[in-house]
Amino acid sequence: MSNFLSFPLGLIITGVAYYIIPNTAYFNYFEKYYWPFYLFVLSVCFPVLFIALSYIKKNKAAKGDRSQQT
Repeated sequence: MSNFLSFPLGLIITGVAYYIIPNTAYFNYFEKYYWPFYLFVLSVCFPVLFIALSYIKKNKAAKGDRSQQT
């Protein structure tokens, strides 16, 4: 299934990339001023959020199992 969608998805992403980043000056500006924030969100905030949600979900499931047993 993934091989079936790889080529069309690649074409779409290439077209969107040319639309989003029209020239190298814009890309350099984006990389200098905005990329650190995106990198922080993607590499720190999302994993911490997912770990916290997983912990909460596991605790709710454990509490639900205990309440059903008594």
